[in-house]
Amino acid sequence: MSHTVRPGESLYLIAQMYHVDWRDIANANGIMSPYNIYPGQVLIIPGGGSPKGGTCHHHVVQKGESLHIIATYYGTTWQTLAAMNHIKNPDLINPGLLLKIPC
Repeated sequence: MSHTVRPGESLYLIAQMYHVDWRDIANANGIMSPYNIYPGQVLIIPGGGSPKGGTCHHHVVQKGESLHIIATYYGTTWQTLAAMNHIKNPDLINPGLLLKIPC
């Protein structure tokens, strides 16, 4: 199984998504420093784990982003993101917020 790194993801977060240890992902991909991954990088996920039900990705909100912008990027709706992340006011999301993104 493989995973394409998205903005804001870390090796630790990706490992949690697939129920594997981050060190196993690092070893499978020849990564010497767990902080040296980048958006667009394709990682091999050892053990063939599968993402936790319903959540395939996570996204860290950046300055200037809105739920609509993020939803469009991931091919979903802002309403779905708001519901998945228990956001009561979709106009109030702050940079640094970690959002669950549906499969």
